[in-house]
Amino acid sequence: MEKERQKIWGAPGTGKTTRLLDIVDVCLKDEFKPREIIYTSFTRASCNEAVGRAMTRFGFYDRKDFPYFRTEHALCYQLLGLKKGQVFDKDQLA
Repeated sequence: MEKERQKIWGAPGTGKTTRLLDIVDVCLKDEFKPREIIYTSFTRASCNEAVGRAMTRFGFYDRKDFPYFRTEHALCYQLLGLKKGQVFDKDQLA
């Protein structure tokens, strides 16, 4: 599988996480490492659910195996090496 972006949209319970994990499965079979896969969602709960399912499904036993399974915001903080206090927030708008 060549590197590409996949977007899955849908209401709760429609199989988004399952479909995305199917895509992760194909990537792992194509010899991508978990560290080479970015999986983002809007909520921490969704990302934690995906990591838990991925660890069970693919036999990884450590959250660290999936460093880029994060919310969009957490991924940006991580990649930019930022902490929350270093980012402009609504209190600074006044």
